[in-house]
Amino acid sequence: MLKPRGSAGLTRRARWVRRVLLALAGSLVLCGVAAYPYVTGRADPPTAERLAAERSLAAAREASAAHWARDELAGTEATMLAARAEERRQQLAFFLVRDYAGARVLFERARLAAAATAEQATSERDQARTAAEQAVAGARRTLGHAEDLLDGIRLLERDRDELRSARAQLVEAEVFLGAEAYARAVSRAEGCERAARQALAGAGAMAARFVDRDQVARWHRWVEDTIAWSRRKGAAAIVVIKDERRVDLYRSGRRVHSYDADLGPNVVAAKTRAGDRSTPEGRYKITQKKDLGASRYHKALLLDYPNEEDLRQFRELKAKGVLAATARPGSLIEIHGEGGRGEDWTLGCVALTNGDMDHLFERVAVGTPVTIVGGNGRSGPLTELALHAAGGGNGSSP
Repeated sequence: MLKPRGSAGLTRRARWVRRVLLALAGSLVLCGVAAYPYVTGRADPPTAERLAAERSLAAAREASAAHWARDELAGTEATMLAARAEERRQQLAFFLVRDYAGARVLFERARLAAAATAEQATSERDQARTAAEQAVAGARRTLGHAEDLLDGIRLLERDRDELRSARAQLVEAEVFLGAEAYARAVSRAEGCERAARQALAGAGAMAARFVDRDQVARWHRWVEDTIAWSRRKGAAAIVVIKDERRVDLYRSGRRVHSYDADLGPNVVAAKTRAGDRSTPEGRYKITQKKDLGASRYHKALLLDYPNEEDLRQFRELKAKGVLAATARPGSLIEIHGEGGRGEDWTLGCVALTNGDMDHLFERVAVGTPVTIVGGNGRSGPLTELALHAAGGGNGSSP
């Protein structure tokens, strides 16, 4: 049976339409597949994430993380390198399969790690700066205290060297602190403290006699005997306390006036020979009053130094070899004017201001007793130095 001719044409047309529709459907599917990564954002380059991570890493480096958080910075940089490698790998991939999700995750990790690294570096740096500031401040206090205690003391060469070293190391510590080299600042500050303490220890050993119980008791007895004599005689007497740079005038056993004094620079020692620039310690008398024109230093009260006790001690020290065979005991120890200089400068004399010298000169006479002691075992810079060196000491007046 024959099909109608019109029916065969319709079949061909239907097949053609079907093919067209299938091609269109395939194209749509292909377009959809190609567009999917871009529609979902998987194929979009992670530019914002990378820039944020780079800024965060730059901030960490600016915070000196290479010094203060080295390990943390290395980890952050490794994550950053991995993120860039992943980004580059996706850039080279076929566009239909690009996926930057992994790169985004890595860049975000790098950003967070960099922020934590910057915070860690800042914290470490702040702690180091605080420690350095405290170390330098402590060294400054220690050196200042040492210089106060050692002011006017004739130090041995080794102790002078230690003090000079302490000053130099403090200067270096302050320079390193300003340059943010905190570890070096701490090291120099610690060196300053060690040197200052060493100088104090050496000088403290020299000043130990100022808290020695027997020595302090002897001085105390001399002073009490002098005051008692003044009380009995109803007369004037003078007491000189070297450690306090003070001259006390007594009358009838009562202290009626005190004067500030300059002494010989070797205050820490008792006078043993001519030229040692130390003020003697002992019990003396005024042998001559030198008025204006009779003294180089305004007015003067000449003492009977060396007396018999001084000469006995001088001979003993020579016999022991402590003093050279050519040493001499010295002489011409006075209480005189031209003082008030704020330093110990005499050859062993006791110097008052001219006004104080006038005042004292009118109130004493030839024969007035003058007792000179080192200290009282309780107060004065040398006593404080000796107590410091002894870790508190046990010296006190009897």
